Amino acid sequence: MKRALVFYLYGTKNAGDMAICTGAAEMLKNQGFTITMVSRFSEHENEYLRSKEYIQSYYPDIQVIPGPFSFERNFSKIRKLGSYAQGLLKITGILPEKELKKLIAEHDCIFFNGGNLLRGKTAADYLRLAALFYPIELAKRMGKPVWCLPQSSADVSKTGRFLLSRYLDGMKMLYVREELSYNYLKSLFPKVPFTKSTDLAFFCSDTNQAKNIYTAKYAKMLEKGSTALVLRGSGIGDIGQLDNETRDRLLDEMELYIKAHPEKHYWIIVQTLKDRDIAKMFYEKVRGTADIHMIEDHDPLVLREIYRRMELTLTMRLHAGILSLSALTPVIGLFSEKWGLKNPGILSHYGMPYLIAEKDSRNINRVIEETPPGNPEMIQERIASELRKFHITGM
Repeated sequence: MKRALVFYLYGTKNAGDMAICTGAAEMLKNQGFTITMVSRFSEHENEYLRSKEYIQSYYPDIQVIPGPFSFERNFSKIRKLGSYAQGLLKITGILPEKELKKLIAEHDCIFFNGGNLLRGKTAADYLRLAALFYPIELAKRMGKPVWCLPQSSADVSKTGRFLLSRYLDGMKMLYVREELSYNYLKSLFPKVPFTKSTDLAFFCSDTNQAKNIYTAKYAKMLEKGSTALVLRGSGIGDIGQLDNETRDRLLDEMELYIKAHPEKHYWIIVQTLKDRDIAKMFYEKVRGTADIHMIEDHDPLVLREIYRRMELTLTMRLHAGILSLSALTPVIGLFSEKWGLKNPGILSHYGMPYLIAEKDSRNINRVIEETPPGNPEMIQERIASELRKFHITGM
């Protein structure tokens, strides 16, 4: 059986990050791989154990090992830069990593996990890229075939372009999860073997375990035909906060939708730790407008069961939309252009309406009027078509 080594297993605080990981596990298992995942966290961090326990609760045969250094976003700036700088030292050979070389040698092929990582605009971005790609560069030097699982992009400066051109060179294939990022990356790196694909979370499948958890926790609470509301106030990569003007525009549009449909039942879904405060604030503001309740869960497979019971998901979080679509629930997106190309790229591909706060002068009701959400049959057909395209070949 083929042995796959995946960099990286992400954390549990953001359901979207873990949805990518469960999707990667499903996709690679379906293609006959045994899987080892290297955590994005070092063995000294609690999130390493949490993410390991989570992924192995659904996939007990997946091996998880701690990362060679940490990429923890919640570190202080000094600790974060220090951790990223370690990657620079290692990639230049100053800090050799014998155990990592041994691990790479034991596997047939190497995968850089999906996400929104092919971007670079600031000094912190450049250090992050160096650290993230250190094992990938090592694997390429050792002659191992390397694939980049579906990624998106955002702003890339001249320095970022220089660094990424080095890191992407020599990969077998680089999957891009939507057309906007594909066109942008292809224009920056015309010789790199990009191919259009879709987000890994679309590979998430039904599990009895997730259904049982949903039944025990939520079945008596959630009414069929409700609308899910998913909020976000953070910047790209969940670093920092949106500016007040953009945040307020998005919240106003969500409130406008609720006021236009006061007869509906609403559930505010908190699927990312950093969304808790903005969700509570919005709940207190609109709770008298309609029948509105709030729940929090970070398990993407349980969330998928929740979204399955909804008639619609109105979301600022991309993976709330993807998990909804994978469960054949239509989606409306409320996005900031600061979050990159992934949001409009994926929703437009699946025929779902969306609004970009900084660019769209229309209100949410006008957007929906002009582009009604697609039906479940169309969603199912489009997802099946995309998943059939995805093959790891040429090892």
